Amino acid sequence: MAQRSPMKTLLISDVHIGYRYSRARDALAVLENEQYDRLILIGDIFDISNMMNNRAYWDEHHTAFLKKIFKLAKKIDVIYVAGNHDWPLKFLHEYTNKIAGIKICRSYSYESGGKTITCVHGDQYENIDKRLRKFGDLFYHIGLWFNKYINVVRKWFGKPYWSFSKWCKDKVKTIIMKSFDIESKMLDDNKESDIIVYGHTHMPYVSEKICNTGAFVEIATYIIESDGYPILHNLDND
Repeated sequence: MAQRSPMKTLLISDVHIGYRYSRARDALAVLENEQYDRLILIGDIFDISNMMNNRAYWDEHHTAFLKKIFKLAKKIDVIYVAGNHDWPLKFLHEYTNKIAGIKICRSYSYESGGKTITCVHGDQYENIDKRLRKFGDLFYHIGLWFNKYINVVRKWFGKPYWSFSKWCKDKVKTIIMKSFDIESKMLDDNKESDIIVYGHTHMPYVSEKICNTGAFVEIATYIIESDGYPILHNLDND
């Protein structure tokens, strides 16, 4: 009897659909071209916060991405872990745990290769003043706008693309993570888990205990997990 292949899980986060700088087209390409048996969306897939702050943006790639998610939910398990930019979904979760076949939750755990893998967005482990968070979001938005002009100059001098906004975000997030000890809080709160996968920081990496999916804004990264082993993919490098 042929041995069945291990289930593959696609984990993505921070696509920020509805936001001008979302790389929705690349995220859609991943959904269409990768092979997987389960899809876990780890927060901030939709950027409701920016849409409510008069920074809404929508094009055909955003629509196609949304349609693809609903189409997938008819065939495979699709789990949506709500984040901080799509926070209204937290309230929907109080009344229903499924919308159009998509499971809505704040954290999700599953078994793979004898390991318990827990998915959280990560914002719940920050303890940052709302006003400071809003200031940070505004500064990040300005940084994304500057990216275009900075890289025009860099191109003149034969330099490769460089994301000023990501550099700023990484510096700030690193300080926040160290100050608030976010990952230690994750480990303490999920002691029964062998691996924790989160998003939120847009800083992708894979380690033995904690993984970050990255984002589809200034970068395009995601994780494929199979038999308890997560592998990070970078669409730009691949």
